[in-house]
Amino acid sequence: MNHPLRTTGTSKSLMQKLGGYRIMELDSGKSTENEYWDWALSAGHYSFGLANDDLHYPDKSSRIAVRCNFLRCPSARYEDIKETLLGGGYYAMRVPDYGHGDWEVKYARNRNLPSVEKIGLDGETIYIALSRQADSIKVTGQDHTTLSLARNSSEASYTMADDDPYARITAYFPDGEVIYTNPFARYDASVAQTPYMAPSHTVNIPLTILFNFTLLVLCAGVILIFYKTVIKW
Repeated sequence: MNHPLRTTGTSKSLMQKLGGYRIMELDSGKSTENEYWDWALSAGHYSFGLANDDLHYPDKSSRIAVRCNFLRCPSARYEDIKETLLGGGYYAMRVPDYGHGDWEVKYARNRNLPSVEKIGLDGETIYIALSRQADSIKVTGQDHTTLSLARNSSEASYTMADDDPYARITAYFPDGEVIYTNPFARYDASVAQTPYMAPSHTVNIPLTILFNFTLLVLCAGVILIFYKTVIKW
């Protein structure tokens, strides 16, 4: 789902109802909170999260290489990348515009980003270890609630409570880098292999017929007006 934070009409009510997607775009430049993701997750619409530049302005330092994702992928082949994206084996990241136009500084700093060293689940406890100390490591859950907050640390853990349907981790670093993990979620493994639930789409036959009939009438009206005002004249 593309940049919902910048899409006109996005609301909490909409995100609670909308389903059918597997991946949510995160961090579209306005916020690192991704509260719209929690609106959807809290309503049972599980998805993974990606952050990206969109590559609209590759010549502008402030618009390129400032959003990225790190994939645990066996190769760069399309099939492997697709499997990794749909399996959630990656994390997303916000990257500062190092150098502010000095491309050499940007290249050098981008080659030395903080990273996730370990992440996983041990029983009911989720954990993460980072390559360097973060200002804070936050665990977010249902209704965008902060479940845990570790300060000035490179490691954090959180034991999920019985009423926690999911928990996701965000790490904030001193220079402005931010790491976003995919959510750990509870689900019934006897019903599905993943927390993602494909919605059952239905077709309202009477409304579909009415919609198409309305389009037909509108098209006929436009043709009639064109004939009377242009051709006949």
